[in-house]
Amino acid sequence: MGSKGPSRSEQSGQGPHGFLAPNRADPYLAGLKPGISLYCVGGAVRDALMGSKGVDRDYLVVGARPEDLFDAGFKPVGKDFPVFLHPESKDEYALARTERKTGAGYRGFEVYADPSVRLEDDLCRRDLSINAMAVDEQGRLHDPYGGLDDLHQRQLRHISPAFREDPVRLLRLARFLSRWPDFQVSTETFALCEAMRDDGELHALVAERVWQELYKGLDEEAPGRMVIFLRELRVLEPVLGLDDEQLDTELPARLNQASKLKLPAELKAALLLSEARGPLRDRLPKKVEEWIALLPLFLNLQGLLDAPNAWPEKLTAWASSADVFRRPERLEAMGLLGQLLLADQGQATTQKLHARWGQWISLCKELSHLSVSGVARGQSTNGPLAIREAIENYRQSYVQKRLAESTIND
Repeated sequence: MGSKGPSRSEQSGQGPHGFLAPNRADPYLAGLKPGISLYCVGGAVRDALMGSKGVDRDYLVVGARPEDLFDAGFKPVGKDFPVFLHPESKDEYALARTERKTGAGYRGFEVYADPSVRLEDDLCRRDLSINAMAVDEQGRLHDPYGGLDDLHQRQLRHISPAFREDPVRLLRLARFLSRWPDFQVSTETFALCEAMRDDGELHALVAERVWQELYKGLDEEAPGRMVIFLRELRVLEPVLGLDDEQLDTELPARLNQASKLKLPAELKAALLLSEARGPLRDRLPKKVEEWIALLPLFLNLQGLLDAPNAWPEKLTAWASSADVFRRPERLEAMGLLGQLLLADQGQATTQKLHARWGQWISLCKELSHLSVSGVARGQSTNGPLAIREAIENYRQSYVQKRLAESTIND
């Protein structure tokens, strides 16, 4: 079993979706007992049908017991349900299973995996119809819950009322809206999300799980869609710790623009959660907290950029507060953040402000690479205070010289 089988492009499935078909010629899959069926399932099928073929594959095994995969050489992973890794490709192969709600939260489920569980039973426990499609070994599509139609209609629709049993599904739904801005949530699914809100299930969410889904959504094309959806549901407070009514109405559009500018997800999280309170705010990653601490430096960019003759003192103080002398790698994202926030200014001043902001950041970059070791050595006998003052004066003089060589005052 140590040799590799045929590549995916050499699979035997002849149906219209043969490129997704599980490869029975693979020596590990060939070792499975007769009567066991294999399917490519979930997001891989969905994404392929949307035109993306370079997707990670997840597979479903129907009619098997855990020992069948053990005997074929697969490696078990996880504790909550039977999932195995292919020894070479590391693709996931999960036994067909059903779930029963036994407690609060996304962990409150009892899993039942047995050879009697059918493909339709396993697909039924999934969240949305577009995630409940499968491709068999012959390359044929199995779509018992209308996922393909929903893809064509750009609709996110739940499969069964069991959707409301797992609060993480509401977050995944919001995240999908960030990923596919042209999709809409079906009326019935939105109503089910309202029921989840009203029955208190969202309070079972843990901060770490919320952050995982939020981060993924912020890293997508239109994170503002996610925020709008959560606001429409009136769940910003229990999920993110934000006041629905006090949320900046311009924030969703600002987050979308931040994605266009390729700002990091941590910075977008800072823009969204700087005023948040509660468990999520208390457990944010260090990078997000660092960006939140930097946001006050951007509160009045127009005032900051006025009067270039005052820049030598203002710019060096600003750069020091932003810690860019030790962390110059921040400057690229900080420059983009300034562009984003300046876009909120009136059109009459935007062009002028953007030009000045570009020079401001450029000077900060020059200062971050300016060697001050000689200045420090010259004051070494006068103590730390004198060293700091000499370095500050040196940097201000440098900015003054660069401004005199430029046309910033024009």
